[in-house]
Amino acid sequence: MSTRSEVVEYEENGVDAKSVDYARLVAVLIEAVKEQQKVIEILQDETTSTTAELKQTKQSLQNVEAGLAEVDNLKMKMAKLEAAMQKMEILTAKKGNEKKNGATETGGSAL
Repeated sequence: MSTRSEVVEYEENGVDAKSVDYARLVAVLIEAVKEQQKVIEILQDETTSTTAELKQTKQSLQNVEAGLAEVDNLKMKMAKLEAAMQKMEILTAKKGNEKKNGATETGGSAL
């Protein structure tokens, strides 16, 4: 027996409503509101949980972004150091050649 047939009395054709038992209707509506309230509470809990997860995810993303910024900063520093090392190698090679050439011109040995 459906809730509808408990509350509504139909004409013999089974389609047209003849009367409504309002006392039963109120009870059915109260139960429906209770069920709806349970669903609302479940959804509120899920929303609270999802909001907390979202907050954690945002914090994690900010941490990752900060880490990536630090990596980029370190890459720039590394490139500067590599450039400085190349200049030093070039200068060292030039000085070595100058010493070698100077020793050869004076007749001395490079060792």
